[in-house]
Amino acid sequence: MKKSMNMRATRPGITLIEAVVSLSIISVLTVGLSSSVMLGARAIPSESELGAEDRAVHDLCNMLRADLLGAYEIDEQVSGNSTRLIIKVVKPDVEGAYSEVRYEFIGDAKMIRRRVDAENYEILCTSMTDYRLSFTSESALLRFMKLELVVEGTIQQRFETFVNTPYRPELK
Repeated sequence: MKKSMNMRATRPGITLIEAVVSLSIISVLTVGLSSSVMLGARAIPSESELGAEDRAVHDLCNMLRADLLGAYEIDEQVSGNSTRLIIKVVKPDVEGAYSEVRYEFIGDAKMIRRRVDAENYEILCTSMTDYRLSFTSESALLRFMKLELVVEGTIQQRFETFVNTPYRPELK
């Protein structure tokens, strides 16, 4: 009988108490790690927060670039702290027809808006604090345009867009 007691004591394995203690230690460590992961995930801005404004400004710059690439005539009208850019864009499906696209950079209202033909204005940005449009032309034909924007509430803050016009629209 003595021999069987010694055999039982040397048998490999864990007791129920050891298993419960190790599971409770593992659960405490898991809770600690998961809370640190949650804090880290909240530190990264989501798409709906700061990144949305940046994306909107990039979309604005891409719209302007697309309109300028199809333009045959551009008119810039400056009035105080506002600039109106009237772009006549050739319609690719109708020969001899064009669309008139207007961009208005309104410094006092911190706004950029766009209108195509006689439709209603579409507001593209409402947090612009500064802008600068510059044109380089040869013989009244536009070579390229540079747009510099300062937009508050964005990650990037300052945006620059260069547009090289391959068809050299007339600059009025």
